[in-house]
Order: sequence, then structure tokens, then C-alpha cells
Amino acid sequence: MYAAAGNPRRTQSSGKKAIYGWTLDKDELFKLIKKAVREVVRKEMGRVWLEGLATVTDEEQEDINRRHGKPDRPRKTESRETVAL
Repeated sequence: MYAAAGNPRRTQSSGKKAIYGWTLDKDELFKLIKKAVREVVRKEMGRVWLEGLATVTDEEQEDINRRHGKPDRPRKTESRETVAL
């Protein structure tokens, strides 16, 4: 078949495909796609879950503060995301 030297997009017929200089076999490509889809689904499910949470009206919040006391200090909202390179 084709030799890998000289053209990085062509490899020998070992089941591997070279894409933009990267050589991946079918299983590696499947794992990469599966991981990417899993990350997107996890992120979207989190967003949908947050949108489904009930909101508290000002009147309800005042009632909660009267019954349980107002928090000492407002909590900071933080968001962290790990990106694998």
C-alpha cells in the first residue's frame, strides 16, 4: 500500500488512518469521540438540571431569613472546569 514517509495522510494498511498528521486506529478514534460526547452530555445535563431548580421569590427569601436568620456573609459562586490537553 502507501508508505507513511513523505505523505503523513497515507499509512500502510494497518487499520490506522492519518488525520492532519495524527495517526489513529479505529479504537483510539472511537475512544476519543466517546470521551468528547460524554463531556458534552455531562455539561448539558448539568445545565438542564440547574434550569429545573425552583427559584425563590423575594417574599419566600424574607420568610426563610426570619425563620433561620440571615447568612453571615454571602457565598461566592465559583465555577471550575478541568481541560485535558
